[in-house]
Amino acid sequence: MGRVDYDDRQYKVFSRARGVLPENRRLWAAIFRNWMGGAHTVVDVGAGVGHYSVVLADALPHARVIGVEPSGRMREVARAEHPHERVDYLAGRAEELPLGDGGADAALISNVIHHIEDRPAAAAELARVLAPGTPLMIRGSMRDSMRGNPHWSFFPGALEIAEARSPTVDEVIALFAREGFEVLAADTIVQPTAPDLRAFAERISYRAISTLELLDDDVFEQGMADLRAAAAAETDPQPVMENMDLVVLRRSAG
Repeated sequence: MGRVDYDDRQYKVFSRARGVLPENRRLWAAIFRNWMGGAHTVVDVGAGVGHYSVVLADALPHARVIGVEPSGRMREVARAEHPHERVDYLAGRAEELPLGDGGADAALISNVIHHIEDRPAAAAELARVLAPGTPLMIRGSMRDSMRGNPHWSFFPGALEIAEARSPTVDEVIALFAREGFEVLAADTIVQPTAPDLRAFAERISYRAISTLELLDDDVFEQGMADLRAAAAAETDPQPVMENMDLVVLRRSAG
C-alpha cells in the first residue's frame, strides 16, 4: 500500500492544512485538563509539526511536553512555527521513545495510531515510559466511526486505504490491555474541521492527509473537482464536521 514520507512534501504544507481551529483548541484543551490535569511530563507521540504539543502545553501550565516525531523536516517546522517554552521536539518513534523508564506521567497519540508500524511494540514502549497509574489518550479517526467523515464522499478510494490501515477502538483497547492498560473512557467526539465547504476544499487541496497522498494523482484531482463544485453550489454554508474517536487508558499501578 505504501507509506507517506513526511520529509518529502508533507512538511511544507502541514501547518497550513492541518492547523487547529480555535473551537477545537478549546475543546481539546478542556479534555486534556480533565484527564491529564496533574501531569508534569507529557509525551506527544508522533507530534508532527507540534500542533497538539502546543495545545497540551497551554492546557497544562505545569507540564513539560516532549513532542516525539520521526520526521526531521516536521521537527524543523515544529521548532520554527510552533515553538513553546515548555515543549521540546525530539527524534523518535512510538516503538522507540527517547525517555527513561517511567519518565512520563501522561501520553498522547493524536491522529497517529494508523501510522504506527509495530503497534504491539509501541504499546510495550508506552508501558515502559509511563509511570504506573498515569493516563494515555489516543485520539483519531478509527475504523468504527470514520465512514461518517466528510472526505470520503469525494475520495472513496481514500476510505478504502484508511479502513485497511486503521484499527477499531476495540482492537486498540485489546492491544494496550495486553500491556496492563485499563480503559477509563471511550467516546466519539464530533468536531468541526472547517467553517464551510469552501474552507474545507482549501484545506483538502493541500493533500495533507496520508490517505489522500496515497491516491493516484488523477483520482485526487477528480475528487478535488467534485469537492470544489459542491463548495460552489453551497447556498447555506454550514460547518463541516468530522468524527474523532477518543480512548483514554491508564497504565496499571501494579
